[in-house]
Amino acid sequence: MAILSVNAWTRQDSSAVGMLKPPALYPLPSAGSQEDIWVEILDSNLVSRGPVQFIDINAQLYYNAVGSWTINVPYTDALWNLMMSGDFMVQVNWRGLFSFGGKCETPGYNDSIPGAGSGTGATISLAGADYLALIANRIAYPSPGVAWNAQTSAASDPVSSVKLETAIKHYVNNNLGPATSAARRHSLLDIATDQARGAAVSYTVRFGSGVQLNLLGVIRALITSTGNGNAMGVQVTRNPLTHRLTFDVYVPRDLTGKAWFSKSLGNLTAVSFSLVDPTVTNSLVQGSGTTFIEKVATGRTQWNVVEQYSDSSGETDINNLNTTAQDALSQGAAGPTMSVTAADIPFLTFGRDYGLGDIVSVEVRPGAIYSDVVSGVTLAASPGGSPEVSVVPTIGQNSSSTSTDQSINAQLAARIRKLEKLLSTST
Repeated sequence: MAILSVNAWTRQDSSAVGMLKPPALYPLPSAGSQEDIWVEILDSNLVSRGPVQFIDINAQLYYNAVGSWTINVPYTDALWNLMMSGDFMVQVNWRGLFSFGGKCETPGYNDSIPGAGSGTGATISLAGADYLALIANRIAYPSPGVAWNAQTSAASDPVSSVKLETAIKHYVNNNLGPATSAARRHSLLDIATDQARGAAVSYTVRFGSGVQLNLLGVIRALITSTGNGNAMGVQVTRNPLTHRLTFDVYVPRDLTGKAWFSKSLGNLTAVSFSLVDPTVTNSLVQGSGTTFIEKVATGRTQWNVVEQYSDSSGETDINNLNTTAQDALSQGAAGPTMSVTAADIPFLTFGRDYGLGDIVSVEVRPGAIYSDVVSGVTLAASPGGSPEVSVVPTIGQNSSSTSTDQSINAQLAARIRKLEKLLSTST
């Protein structure tokens, strides 16, 4: 079979639950999923060509950044010939809780003698990025629907005082959807109906110094401009019934006091944190003509002043100048480094009880609580491994620059300062 079945714990009272102290009306989640892990091969039309047996799976999924996965499967001539025939996708169903996948970018052949060290015989290695790469690999054109050689230096694609979701879907539609040219349109990508969620934002895609043109970069700049780095998440998912992809946004949840990690519960195995001074306290942006913008960090003192100049003298749009200044300030905010080693337990399961972008609680010490964003998750599955399935969330800032939007730094810094005060009063 092409599945990995893992026996979940049966639901029972836990002696650690008493330390959780959730709100009185919050019901404890049920025990973990008892479904299986499936791996399917999809053709270029996203139609399943059938499940495959796997040796192991390793994946890194991130909040508002492109994830990656690697899968090793036993070699067969039929599977290898299928992979050599053209583009194909890999889809992973993780125990019925969520799915991920994307185009296989590097299929590879490996062979080693069974019984000789770690020899496993002939295998096929599959690796690629998740579906969000379709967004990250695109440039936002200032003239939507017009070929690159027909763009003009004065072209622009503005949004003005529209909801964050509307703005995000506007730019995705203009660069992958029906509003773009046939040559750039992704024929299997749908854009979910706009529900006008989020704060009002303004932005203009145009040529010029200091202007973001990468499509995912534009989306992240829009989210950053709200002043809340986890205000909205983006995702691309596959519909198994229509064999199509859907781009949509979601609003992360504040699960503080509900999704809880602590040593008492057994799902927090290690934690460390520290703070470093900001690298930017005063973001100084020069716009066109006599327009000058300054953004000042809230934690600025006379001892930590760091001024940074950005030349956007070709930019006339005040909204873009404000976004450029805010981006620089967010990137240079006081840098918290938070290292949390956490794990799934049956009563708190990733993909069901919490997900990417959600705010969860970490009990560093009794009474010292730190709430932060789930910025990523590491998944591993191996039928012969111990454990067979591993789900390790990344909570807060991660050392990987791609794992979390740097605009969240200022929020993390404030939370860590509060935590430091709590530690000094804890017993």
